[in-house]
Amino acid sequence: MLGEELGIFLAAVQTRKIMISQVDSQGVDRRRGVRRLRVATLVLVGIFTLCAVIVTAWFTGEDRVSEIFAQIQVLQENPPMWLAVPMVMGEYLLAPTVVLFLIVFIVTKISPQPRVWARRLVVGILLILTMRYILWRSLSTLNVADPLNGVFSLGLFFFEGLILLSGTIQLFLMLNVSDRHSEADQCSLSVIDGSFTPTVDILIPTYNEPEFILKRTIIGCQALDYPFKKIYLLDDTKRPETKKIAQNLGCEYITRPNNNYAKAGNLQPIASL
Repeated sequence: MLGEELGIFLAAVQTRKIMISQVDSQGVDRRRGVRRLRVATLVLVGIFTLCAVIVTAWFTGEDRVSEIFAQIQVLQENPPMWLAVPMVMGEYLLAPTVVLFLIVFIVTKISPQPRVWARRLVVGILLILTMRYILWRSLSTLNVADPLNGVFSLGLFFFEGLILLSGTIQLFLMLNVSDRHSEADQCSLSVIDGSFTPTVDILIPTYNEPEFILKRTIIGCQALDYPFKKIYLLDDTKRPETKKIAQNLGCEYITRPNNNYAKAGNLQPIASL
C-alpha cells in the first residue's frame, strides 16, 4: 500500500516538475516592473467599450439602435415553439430531457467507474443541455422593451454567460483527463524492488503563514518513508524566522527579490536549479 501511494506521489511530482520546466522554458522570466496588456484584457476592454457606445445610443433614442432592440423584443415575446418550456408532464417537449436522463442512468450502471467513453458521453450531454439553456435564455427571457430594463436584463445575461463559459471550459478539460493508474502501479513496484529510485523535490511555498504551520508541514514531509528526497522552503516574505526554521529542520531555504506572479512566481526559482 505504501509503495503504491509513493508511486503515485512520485508520478505527480515528476509531472509537476515537467510542467514548471516547460513554463520556464517559454520565457516566463521577464523584465521587472514591465506590465504588458494581455490579449484577453484588450478583448474585454473592447467589448465593454462597444457595449457602452450601444447603451448610450439606446438611451439617447438613436433610431437605428432603438429599432434593433424593438425587433429583439418582438422575438422575445414570440419565441420558437421548440424553445417553449414544458409545463405539463405529458407534453412532448419533455421527451428529450427524459431521454437524456435515461442515457445518463444507463451509463452509470454500465460504467460505475469513470471511463473515457462514459466521460465523453456525459460531458457531451451536459454540453447539449448547456447550449439548450443558452438558446432559451437568449431568445425568450430577455426584457429589452426599454433601455433601463434592457440594461439590467442584458447585464445579468452577460455575467451569467461568463459563468457558463467558465463551466463549459472545465467540461472540455475533463475530456483530456489522463488515466495514469497503470503507470503509478508500475512505478510503485519499481520503487519497492529498488530498481527505480528517482530523486524527489518537495516544494513548500509560503507567504506569511504562522511558524507552527510551517514546522508541521516540514516535519510531515520529512516523515515520508523515502530516502531520496529534498525539501525546499520557498519564502515569499523573506522573514528571518522562516529562514531559521529551515536551518533548524535541515531543509533548503529559497527566496526571491520580488513577489511577481504570486505563488506561481514563487515556484519559478526552483525550476532553474
